Amino acid sequence: MPVFERLEVWREAVELVRECYALAKLIPWQEDGGLRQQIRRAAVSTAVNIAEGRGRGSPRDFRRFLRISRGSLVEVEALVTLTVHLAFIKPDVAAPIFRRSIRLARQLDGLSAALLNREKKAKPDA
Repeated sequence: MPVFERLEVWREAVELVRECYALAKLIPWQEDGGLRQQIRRAAVSTAVNIAEGRGRGSPRDFRRFLRISRGSLVEVEALVTLTVHLAFIKPDVAAPIFRRSIRLARQLDGLSAALLNREKKAKPDA
């Protein structure tokens, strides 16, 4: 099992990907080059940046990729919001994705803060 798969934040991101793929199926097929594809890509980016950051080997690099993942997560939120505003899906269909997004954002922020604290403790006082 790859190291990143042990991370709770990774598993949460994978669930977001599953939910976004299911939601994308509800969007009209004419939007396949638009919102459907963008939602899937942003969700996948959220997950793969966690994995890539973990694989980089340094806490600083990992934090940078967690910030990129956080940006992709906001992109997911914006795209799902647009699908609601365009009446492709109902708000209650989007609600589980927004709930997961809130949990995932907290996890990303918490992990990033923990990595920063670890870095600060590892550096001797100048």
